[in-house]
Amino acid sequence: MKTTTKSDCRAALRRARLPDDDTLTRLLMTLRNREETHITAATLAREGDATPKRELEHHLQRLARHRLIGRVPCAATEPVYDTIPHPHSHLIYECTPRQIVDLHVSRETLLTLLQDLLTTHGAAVDVTIRIHAEANDGLPLPAGISMLPD
Repeated sequence: MKTTTKSDCRAALRRARLPDDDTLTRLLMTLRNREETHITAATLAREGDATPKRELEHHLQRLARHRLIGRVPCAATEPVYDTIPHPHSHLIYECTPRQIVDLHVSRETLLTLLQDLLTTHGAAVDVTIRIHAEANDGLPLPAGISMLPD
């Protein structure tokens, strides 16, 4: 089981220029010590977090905005957060129950997996590619891709 200490979380919050108050520290420690890496505010509330759900949503958004947690790009009814903050790929099965799998693989393996999924499942596969703003700052979009209006 993962073990992240209170002092580790306080230090991470200070590095991100967030207040290292008890609420954010406790939440970040809870998230980093979870076995399941994908979480929603509703799940945290159901698991017994005493913080009101709206406040939890606000704190999760702040932690994600400061890159202490990630956000999974999926079509769930509420935001799904990822306790692994660095960029990586996900395989999302939209069956019941929804399952999100972290893919820590090379680009070559990811392309092979994608090709296999498209071959075997065809129209049942949607592909979402998210380019993080800071990684793409000032770079042109690839050929054939245009910006969609907000």
